[in-house]
This record gives sequence, C-alpha cells and structure tokens, in this order.
Amino acid sequence: MKDLAQWKDAFRGKKGIWNLLAIGAAVVFVVLAILTFVGAGNDALVPFAKVLVVLSGVLMLAVAAEILLFLFVFGEDVPNFFCYDATRGKNIPVSALTPEWVGRRMDVYLGRIAKNKGQLWLPGHLEKCDFGADGAFRPVTAYKMLIDLAAIDSENGWRCFCAAAPATVKWIADALASCEPQMMKDVLYIKAKFPNDTGKIRDCLLRNRAYLQKRMMTYVVEHIQQFRGVR
Repeated sequence: MKDLAQWKDAFRGKKGIWNLLAIGAAVVFVVLAILTFVGAGNDALVPFAKVLVVLSGVLMLAVAAEILLFLFVFGEDVPNFFCYDATRGKNIPVSALTPEWVGRRMDVYLGRIAKNKGQLWLPGHLEKCDFGADGAFRPVTAYKMLIDLAAIDSENGWRCFCAAAPATVKWIADALASCEPQMMKDVLYIKAKFPNDTGKIRDCLLRNRAYLQKRMMTYVVEHIQQFRGVR
C-alpha cells in the first residue's frame, strides 16, 4: 500500500491532474448508477424499462470499476532510485526504506560512476561525475564513501583517504557542508594536519559510523522526490 508521500506524489503534475480527473469520472459514474437504481424502483416504469434501467446502472458501475482498475495497474509512481524494487517491478513505500537497503542501492550507484570504490578517491574523479541535474546524489555519495571506509575498516581503505588529494577530501566536505558542517571540518583538519596518520581518520569514522548511516538515511528520505525517474 502506498504511504502518504507516494499518494501526494501521485497527484502532482500533469499525471496527477489526469489521475484526479479519472477518479472524478469514476465517482460520477457511481453516483449515476445509484440514481439509476433508485429510479428503477419507480412503479410507473414497465418491467422491460426497469430491466433496461438496472442494466444501465450495472454498466455504469462496470465503467467506474474499469477506471479505478486502470489507475491501480497503470497509475503507479515513476520509479524512484531508492524505492524501486527490481524484483517486484515497482516502488516500495518510503516508510519501508532501511539503512541497509539505502546502502545497497548506493553500491549500485557507485558501480555506475566508478570501476571500484578505490577509484572514487583518485584525484579529479569525483569532479567529472554526473550526480544528476540538481546534484541530489552528491551528498549521498559523500556519505557512502566515508561509511564504506568505516565498514570495510582495512589498512588499504584508510590509505586511500591518506593518499587522496586534498581537493578530493574537500569535495566530500563541501558536499556535506550543509548537512554536517562541524564533522566535515574535523575530517578536513585530520587530512591537513595528519595526512599520513591512518589512525586519526580511522578513530573518527569508526566512532561516527552509525551516526553517518543514520544521517545518510535521513537525507535520502527528506529528499526522496529528487531521485524520481532513476532506477
């Protein structure tokens, strides 16, 4: 069943207008059918006329049902990157999203912009990526890069951070500047003052891993409409 956000989205834009008109037409046919059934009880009508009136009422109900069935089958929301379930071929409710689901979807997205996760840390790579018309994927990508370092927790991963160009780390900090200003200042500080100390960034990200996962999830939910039309 659609949640409130998906219902609201179903009635936005041109598609929403057509959905409203279709529902309105279905309601009209139902009302006309009811009036027709009431009219069939008129004693002034001959039996044959009553049968025709009843049949017309049934036909109107059938038309209303067809309209509603059409909306149910073809009126689904546009696929949303974080809600779309490929196995079911439709969106899941926003309320059903979990950090694990969002993380797996981001693994799919990162696979589209890099051959491997290490490539994301190479100088200039992120600047060349397309994060959508409004850059909606940029903050989520920044969150995921930091979360993955903590999740994998390997020396090679921490060295990726240390070997990354300052501009790459600044790109991540800028992407999250409006979400996590203080934390990203800490990350930039570690990069600038302890460029070769893997322990400093490891302590910072391991300590904040759960927090980052929660914040990434919150960002996705709050901006869910910006990920429409992408599978």
